[in-house]
Amino acid sequence: DPATLHPDRPEVAHALARVLAAAPDARAGDGERAFAIVQALLEGSKRIELGETLAMAYAELGEFDAAAGIQRGIIEAADRAGLREVSRRLRANLRLYEQRRPCRMPWPDDDPIHHPGPPISTAIAAISERPR
Repeated sequence: DPATLHPDRPEVAHALARVLAAAPDARAGDGERAFAIVQALLEGSKRIELGETLAMAYAELGEFDAAAGIQRGIIEAADRAGLREVSRRLRANLRLYEQRRPCRMPWPDDDPIHHPGPPISTAIAAISERPR
């Protein structure tokens, strides 16, 4: 379990909760476990991203009214902070919960997690190559 291996890295636990709450393949989901992880994380922080994951976990558990309520609250927080793009993305998941459907995308396609950075430089590539 990555969260157990890295207890000092809440972002690892958060990523695990996201995958468990919104895995593209429903068979990989575990709403109970996702809910427990995010509840523990919320004790130390009240970020919009954690609220979003909590809503995902509720939806994975079939608790769509609770998911929608949480989602509305974090949309309001994003709007107050002037985070228009975040609010737009959050509204897409709210529509899912209002239709009594879980989220099946842990992160949006344009999230930096999908973009590992610039290509490796040739100097570093030479260092990383295995001797033959």
